[in-house]
Amino acid sequence: MKESQQTMMQHSEVKIQLLRLYLERYLNVLSVSKFFGDIHLYDLFCGEGTYENNGKGSPIVILETIKNTYFANKTKGVKIDRFNCRFNDIESWKIEKLKAEIVKRKLHYPEIGELKYSEKDYQILLPDIVNEINSF
Repeated sequence: MKESQQTMMQHSEVKIQLLRLYLERYLNVLSVSKFFGDIHLYDLFCGEGTYENNGKGSPIVILETIKNTYFANKTKGVKIDRFNCRFNDIESWKIEKLKAEIVKRKLHYPEIGELKYSEKDYQILLPDIVNEINSF
């Protein structure tokens, strides 16, 4: 495994910060819009959720942002859309570690939306996701 997959490097940290900032703003806009329903997020190379040096990976940042957005809107009495996520990694051990991390951090509740996991090569999974998106 490459060092960049084990230890969060500066470029990955910047990418994750950008993801968080983008999601904080975009999910707030989408979640209060009357033109949208459920919101679906896909991470097809999710990894294990955390790095050895305790850096947060994209699935953790995604779920933290969703949780904060959901409960902030609920507190304000704003219409709440469901946030459905699909996390995929070809390595099954990474998915198992991610699941445990999500439970440990209490990042997902069924009322927020659906949480799916898969352990497939993204090229095999992609047609299924396209069909899923087209069915909305």
